[in-house]
Amino acid sequence: MVGLDAALARIAFVGAALAGALLCFSCGAPGESAVGVPAAGGLRVEATERPIVVVGAGVAGLTAARALQDAGHRVVILEARDSIGGRTRTVALGPARVDVGAAWIHGDEESPVAEFLEARGMGFTEHEIWPDLAVDTVEGVRLGWAGLLAPAAAVEAFAARSPELLRELGSEASLADALDRHFGEPSALEPLGLRGRFMVEMLSTATSGAVTDLSLEAMVDGEDEELDGGDHVVDGGYAVLVEALAKGLDVRLGARVERVELTDDGVRVVSTAGAFEGSHALVTVPLGVLKSGTIAFEPPLPERKRGAIERLGMGSFEKLVYVFDARWWEDDFEAGVALMQGLGVERRHALWIDMTAFAGAPTLVCLDAGAPAARAQATRTADERLADGLASLSGALEVDVPTPAAQHATSWTTDPFSRGSYSYLAVGSSADDVRALVEPIAGRILFAGEATSVLWPSTVHGAFASGLREARRIDQSATVR
Repeated sequence: MVGLDAALARIAFVGAALAGALLCFSCGAPGESAVGVPAAGGLRVEATERPIVVVGAGVAGLTAARALQDAGHRVVILEARDSIGGRTRTVALGPARVDVGAAWIHGDEESPVAEFLEARGMGFTEHEIWPDLAVDTVEGVRLGWAGLLAPAAAVEAFAARSPELLRELGSEASLADALDRHFGEPSALEPLGLRGRFMVEMLSTATSGAVTDLSLEAMVDGEDEELDGGDHVVDGGYAVLVEALAKGLDVRLGARVERVELTDDGVRVVSTAGAFEGSHALVTVPLGVLKSGTIAFEPPLPERKRGAIERLGMGSFEKLVYVFDARWWEDDFEAGVALMQGLGVERRHALWIDMTAFAGAPTLVCLDAGAPAARAQATRTADERLADGLASLSGALEVDVPTPAAQHATSWTTDPFSRGSYSYLAVGSSADDVRALVEPIAGRILFAGEATSVLWPSTVHGAFASGLREARRIDQSATVR
């Protein structure tokens, strides 16, 4: 048997990285200094005769399964969907190929995802995203790069004052409370103030949460870290990562897990595809699924973990994707175009990005996030949401937008197997809740996924790292049975 440390080193780090005696990265799990990846040798244990049951074939589950299987363990993955990848999904829309879930590597320096792709000879391309054009639809004003300097300065001023606002408002304050204190109520603001507030709200809702529910304390004093290196798009889409991770793994599609039971000497996982006895169960479903209670645990989850699941937030970050026969828009779209609609209130269809260079055909993607995106799904069909997006774009630019050749609207918020796009720290929650979510049950039932990452939440590299973290934990506890 290879041994997990060597397997982790092989799948995650290559080249100069292997020259070090110990390479670590951490998702902040309690009692763990880091997930260690030695250059060679390391821990060696015998594979368990019973399988390790992984619940969910997203990036966290596939990464853990890949590492464990490469180290000699038997693994079976139960996936409720009819496809793998979880909240990554690369779809073909006419001639285009588009990531409609996770789409970027947020920082390629010391990223386990970037290292994995490079090790397999797969590439990624830098994509700088910052609006070069904004349209204030309330005032009917187009703001180019120079006109965006003032709103950008307002963002910096708000960020600089945020620690003071936290002291004034207290630990239970939301981002909306801080915005009201700093900028004033939207109804009383002049255009310049509204644009500054809009930019803060647009940037902050990349966390997927409603401004009224985002924890100001977490945004000011949070433990999460950004990787250096800027944003990149995976060449060919995130499907290339998913397919590489999944190659040769035993994945049971259409197997919706209903119950995870702790037994005297292992686990029993009950699914629509039957019951599976195993040595360990690794639960990697999204936080939204845990919140829904559709998976029962026996015995019930400890109160500390149930409270953490309840307090942590699961937000909405949706995409409206339009593929056209020909490119008809301005060059500004490549870096991003902001539509300042319902300033300080709605942020509907706030950011549009030209993904043509990555999709292989003329493609615009609208990023629709936060409470407005959630409300739209609750009240509008996918076709209606797509029509609303084009109407917003047409009205803001004062052009007749041609009919798309293909289009797609995501629905992560209402998807029963995600129930949201990704996690965030809501008012009343903290990184301690994330640590509570990570804690194993009796050393047999473990948890991974982006919501379990203190340092890198809401990201693919956070999910990837969490899978490695739990693979190591399982490997260290596994014995012959």
